[in-house]
Amino acid sequence: DVTQAYPQADWPTDQTVYARMPEGYSKYDSDGREMVVQVGNLYGHPTAGRHWYKKATKELLEYGFTQSEYDHCLFYMTKDTDMLIVLLYVDDIITAHTRGTSVRSAWADNFSSKFRWTDFGTNLQEFVSI
Repeated sequence: DVTQAYPQADWPTDQTVYARMPEGYSKYDSDGREMVVQVGNLYGHPTAGRHWYKKATKELLEYGFTQSEYDHCLFYMTKDTDMLIVLLYVDDIITAHTRGTSVRSAWADNFSSKFRWTDFGTNLQEFVSI
């Protein structure tokens, strides 16, 4: 599970989103200027999920994964005789691997250096909350 995945995504530099003060709060500062705040990716913004997906995809491809042409949320990587499969579902991640865990562990360490996430390993019971 990626912690606050959408805010961790990169916001395109050609897009600027501003937020105004909510009803009931002063809309003007002490100098009489209207207060607005420039914000980045937010949950609920129509493109936030897309920005997160693009950033996660970029990181996986740079690490050496291949993206499935049949399901774009599925990524796989082979190293020697081991294979690692990563499936992205919104802000959740499922991994599967063959044999030893060294390939998965190395990837998880790398991913942890880039994103805040909770690694449940390959325990699918945690993924489906049972």
